[in-house]
Amino acid sequence: MSDRVGSAPIQEDIDLESASAFPREHAVIPPSQALLSEKCSLLIAMDREIADLEDRVKMKKSERNELATRTLPDLFDAANQRICGIPGESSVVEVTTKYPASITQSLPVETRHEAFNYLEELGGGDLIKTEVRVFFGRGEADLAREFVALVENSNRFGGREIEMKTDVHHLTLTKFVTDLVTRARETGSKLPDLQRLCAKAVRTAVVRKVR
Repeated sequence: MSDRVGSAPIQEDIDLESASAFPREHAVIPPSQALLSEKCSLLIAMDREIADLEDRVKMKKSERNELATRTLPDLFDAANQRICGIPGESSVVEVTTKYPASITQSLPVETRHEAFNYLEELGGGDLIKTEVRVFFGRGEADLAREFVALVENSNRFGGREIEMKTDVHHLTLTKFVTDLVTRARETGSKLPDLQRLCAKAVRTAVVRKVR
């Protein structure tokens, strides 16, 4: 190093690879970069927190379902009660019976056909939706249009693959079954066969506000 007064400061050449080994606290991070890193870390932390909360909510829902559909109905039966009021609460807990029903596509074809036939016997035919699909190949757009216009001329289109789908919305079916059971109990008439309707009776404790 030179001792001359007024001489230009000496500049050392620093190898970039060796510079990367310097402690990070010596690095000067631009404020914008520091803020970006902070917010990215915050995003990662939030995702972890949300995932943890979702797991906890899922666990709580499972615990609540067990309490509402098994534990409480059994306790109500043991106490020979249907409703329970809690001092200081503006709500009561009562046990009701619900009849969820669903004729799902995953059921065997025979089971679905039986369910739809039985539903029609009970007067619920209007609830059933039917969808028919006819498949045409490439270049057959004109033929498809002709088929739509002249669907009654089935001889011309014989042998073509046709897909037919029958369905009823599960909420609509559930309401129909619930109404059937309610009327049957009120009039003393025969109860519908829940199994044939792909339905079941589920007793559950519900919270009801008291006015």
